Amino acid sequence: MISCIIIDDNPSVCDTLQLILGEFYSNRVKVLATASSIDAGEVAIINLRPDIIFLDAHLPNVGGSSLISRMYRKHIYKGIETIKIFLYTAKTEVYESIRD
Repeated sequence: MISCIIIDDNPSVCDTLQLILGEFYSNRVKVLATASSIDAGEVAIINLRPDIIFLDAHLPNVGGSSLISRMYRKHIYKGIETIKIFLYTAKTEVYESIRD
């Protein structure tokens, strides 16, 4: 079974992603936790050590990519060969950043 954590400040995104994973992949993927901030996400990662992290690119006061940098700096995944991180954002935010 693949374990994952969802880190997103929007509760409806967390709920929707959990619903999709539970509905279509319940025999292969288990959501261990959700977190609404970088700090809470880091604690969940340290304690639960998921195989996959679904990470919002735009969290309050900080980009989701800074969690990736923090994980490497602190050696959170030292000794683990592979972790998959899905960094995502809303389509309109991507469009707006390209347009500007």
